Amino acid sequence: MASVSVGPYVQAVADEAAASFQGASGATHEAARSAATSAVEVALLDAYRFLRLVIGTIALLLPLVVALGDWRSIRGSISSYYYGRTGNYFVGSLCALGVFFLSYNYAKIRAVKTDYWMSKAAFVLAIGVALFPTSSEGSVAKGGSLAVSRIHVTCAALLFVLLAVFALYEFPKASVALVGGPKKPLRNKIYRTCGIVILACVLGILGCNIADVNGTAVFWLESAAVWAFGTSWLVKSGYIRALVQ
Repeated sequence: MASVSVGPYVQAVADEAAASFQGASGATHEAARSAATSAVEVALLDAYRFLRLVIGTIALLLPLVVALGDWRSIRGSISSYYYGRTGNYFVGSLCALGVFFLSYNYAKIRAVKTDYWMSKAAFVLAIGVALFPTSSEGSVAKGGSLAVSRIHVTCAALLFVLLAVFALYEFPKASVALVGGPKKPLRNKIYRTCGIVILACVLGILGCNIADVNGTAVFWLESAAVWAFGTSWLVKSGYIRALVQ
């Protein structure tokens, strides 16, 4: 297993485990310390995999739940469900995603260092989308309502772009948390396809806003982008066995 740099808390746990292991087995301190550190690293990397699973699952469910829960009609965008029956679910899901993005901060493992900083930005943007709702007045919004709506749109657009970067750049890289194997090229194709879909949807949404397109086009473009985001994180989690073995 590749050597990784861990934080002081992890190292303290490893040192304590090494002392116990050394006393029980009679191994040298260095050997015991190495074994204990490796065990802690594996546990942390497994935690990262589980975080990816949860994030991917929340994303895949978001468009479905908000639409089915407010079953009377499909709204113009996912964000507009803030004012519907499933508004609490919409805000709660984004806050949950933000918290899970922030959870990447619990240990600076070199193998996921870029993820560490990108996830900090994703946390800020996800919370921004949740706390600064889109305007209920649409294109005729003015004053404070317009300002809040612009913050919402900016955070949402930047979050989608950041998630595309995760899929296109971060996820295809080799990872100690998910062994390459013969299925690695297939996973990379999925990651990159998801990233391209996200960016294409962002451009489509921009085009709809410029052309002032009404109807549900933006909702479906947002849904496709969110599903692509969720798929990439779910695949990266390593819990889909058919894409690992």
